Amino acid sequence: MLGISFREGMSGSTIDGAASPEAAEAGGPGPRREFSFDLQVAIPDLRAYLDDGVHEATVLGGVVQWQGRARAGTAVAADGSIVMYRNVSADGRRKAFDFTFSFLDDAGGRITCTGEKRLYDDAGFDAATDLSTLYVTMFDGSGQPIAAGITRVHLSSLFDQVASMQPTGAATPADGAKARAEFFTFMNRQLSQIYAHLPFLFRVDRERYLSPLQWRTLSLITSVMLPSPLPAGGPTTTDVVANLESFVRNAGPAELHDVRRWLDLAGLVEPIARGFLPAIRTFAEQTLASDGHDRLKAAFDMLQKMAVFPYYAHPKADALVGYKRPVFTPKFGTTLPITARPGAVAYDVAIVGAGVAGSLLADRLTAAGKSVIILEAGPYLAERDMSTDELAMTARLYKSAGLQTANEGTPVADESGTLTILQGTCVGGGGTVNNAICFQLPERRMSAWHAAGFPISSADMRTAYLATADELSIKPVSQVAAFVNPAGRFLGALGPAGTPSVETPPKAGLNQCLVNLADCEGLGLCNSGCGSERKVNALQVHLPRALQRNCTLVARARVVDLKLHTAQPGQPRSVHAVVAEIDGERFDVLAGEVILAAGAIASSALLLLADEVRGEIERMGLPVGRRFTANVGSPVFAFFDQVIHQRPSLQISHYYLPDQHNDGFVIESWFAPPGSLAVVMPGYFEDHWNRMLSYSRCITSAPLVGTRPTGTVSIDANRRPQVALPLGDVEVD
Repeated sequence: MLGISFREGMSGSTIDGAASPEAAEAGGPGPRREFSFDLQVAIPDLRAYLDDGVHEATVLGGVVQWQGRARAGTAVAADGSIVMYRNVSADGRRKAFDFTFSFLDDAGGRITCTGEKRLYDDAGFDAATDLSTLYVTMFDGSGQPIAAGITRVHLSSLFDQVASMQPTGAATPADGAKARAEFFTFMNRQLSQIYAHLPFLFRVDRERYLSPLQWRTLSLITSVMLPSPLPAGGPTTTDVVANLESFVRNAGPAELHDVRRWLDLAGLVEPIARGFLPAIRTFAEQTLASDGHDRLKAAFDMLQKMAVFPYYAHPKADALVGYKRPVFTPKFGTTLPITARPGAVAYDVAIVGAGVAGSLLADRLTAAGKSVIILEAGPYLAERDMSTDELAMTARLYKSAGLQTANEGTPVADESGTLTILQGTCVGGGGTVNNAICFQLPERRMSAWHAAGFPISSADMRTAYLATADELSIKPVSQVAAFVNPAGRFLGALGPAGTPSVETPPKAGLNQCLVNLADCEGLGLCNSGCGSERKVNALQVHLPRALQRNCTLVARARVVDLKLHTAQPGQPRSVHAVVAEIDGERFDVLAGEVILAAGAIASSALLLLADEVRGEIERMGLPVGRRFTANVGSPVFAFFDQVIHQRPSLQISHYYLPDQHNDGFVIESWFAPPGSLAVVMPGYFEDHWNRMLSYSRCITSAPLVGTRPTGTVSIDANRRPQVALPLGDVEVD
């Protein structure tokens, strides 16, 4: 049974004869006595504690000292309790802690001490002061009050006591960390009901929480970018900032470094700026309405996203926009055996990246008798453990927590603006967060690839497609999903919807999508992970098979270098080891062969980061990091006078391919949960707000345009990947 134990200690004084702490503060009739205590407290069953309406902890023991009445080290009886966060007011804006514990004084008499922490936002005291002050009353064996007073703990000691909180009954360190996080989150939520704009006081890991300065800055941002006043019953400013802090906790500190730095700088002027909210809002409106792609406009656009994503992703916003939040029902309960560190052995093959390609290759190679190690930079999250919290899942499953951009810091930004690059970085890769849409390469594209030197014949490619389609159960969407995006029925102007064959390349016109899904529930959360395990993907097929053979999978293992064999006269140099960094520790992983399957950006960046490899690239004149291309999209919205989305549905169900396949674009039906949709919804301020209130009455289509191969992947001065992707008339028009 998972629980929590912690200490509570304070010191102060009591006045003999005072019947209440208020009487003691007034002077009281008797002498003053120093009093201190140090209690050992436990919550044996954390889940029961959190679920119960009365949050009661048990006093297991401890010691007291009461000047002239109980010597130092007097034992506290193991029959006390602390009721935490009792609602004093119905709205939860006033709460209290109720202490009860007892001990025997030096004369053998039983003394019972009751105490109360009084928590309320009176503008004169902050939360830390309230939490560190206990109003105590002493009772004798007959239940008569004999003394009262006030005890306190120094702020630094208060946080030492918070740090003393330890899990009990945890089967693994991860279970223990989760228990502490749950308990701290509970306390923070209780306190946020009382204290307006309060930063989370209690942190498991300070790197994964916002500082008070950052918290205030985000409060300012939401005040500028969201309507004022916010509607009753919806998320409050505190809810929005707390949701963003949840995003921070689920993302890695490295990914959020730039965001934190920006918040710290903006926070320096927050006290002044708060007095000029109307002027700032007017300036933001004018900037966002201007033409061009200047950096100030990009900054305000980012502020808009930082406000609307956590607002509309919050459960309190569901009723405002007409969203019915779904519930996952895991089908298999699949978990994969993850290894914490690579073994000190030489593997036949090392694969960098546990995405779609790396997982399939591991399956094929282990089936051929090879020993394989897969090194994945992202975390492992079993699909059964995914939640419907799109904000948290975006932070955990996407590269740079979904904040990866192209063009930032490059000359291209002035002409093309900055672009968000969405990439899955987790075990399972893009197959974990994509829409399960499957296409064969059109014949014209296949011919273009062959002209560029692609070595695999069309016949072999088609055979491989069919083999993969069979093992991933790829079928038309109508055969696997009962609830599909209703936008499909409004696309009649594009022609009747066809049903494509899995055996041939995509045909022109409007068609159902081919998908690798089975018994899809249509919950609309494909892009933040399917907690119902309905994607027939690497997590369910290729990785389980590979790991049953001779395969080792290491998550959170970022490959930072490649080592080459010593050069032999006339022979090319080959990689014999990869260097993986795990929790700050580096490991050399030896392998006969190395496969980079980390995607176009990360694979190119790794080749450029590895000094020895980069030297060989430059010597041979290889175009690594050149001719980068991507699919760029800009959803188009239509609004109706009737509710279209009665419930969530499969996000993408149809596509339109123009007659001329070489036109370079495809149109997909697409929809998303409110938080994600708010990020791409056109407009700002009232326009954006009114459109989001029409969430259930709108449909979207998403044109995807393949860019020209003019992009680059390089390494910036901080040795981080930098993507430049210029957009011209071909892409925009």
